[in-house]
Amino acid sequence: MSITIYNTDTGATVELSIIDPKTDIDWVADCIGNTAHGMSTNAPTGVDADANYYANSDQIAWWSNYLTAQQAADNRLHAALKECSDEQWAALISAKLSEVFGDIEDHPAQLNAIIDRVMGEEFTA
Repeated sequence: MSITIYNTDTGATVELSIIDPKTDIDWVADCIGNTAHGMSTNAPTGVDADANYYANSDQIAWWSNYLTAQQAADNRLHAALKECSDEQWAALISAKLSEVFGDIEDHPAQLNAIIDRVMGEEFTA
């Protein structure tokens, strides 16, 4: 289920989502809720007692850009896993578990680098 973020700069609302390509489940609340990057629990941004998200325009832009990049990387990985050999599958999963870490904004690039290495840079989803 997507989440609504209230823009504290403009008063507008923005819907954000990221869909697991295998299960079709929207996990954006887990993604943002588990990291809350840029959304401290301090007013005027953050999450209130009713689980409403509040962020300024810069924070919303950051999350939107990150979710778009992560969605593309997830879709590409899902396509690679459907088309690869057993050896490539094992390499993709092993590398994803051991090489995707650190700052969340680096995860899409790390995942794409793994896919490039295992499947070839020309692989597209």
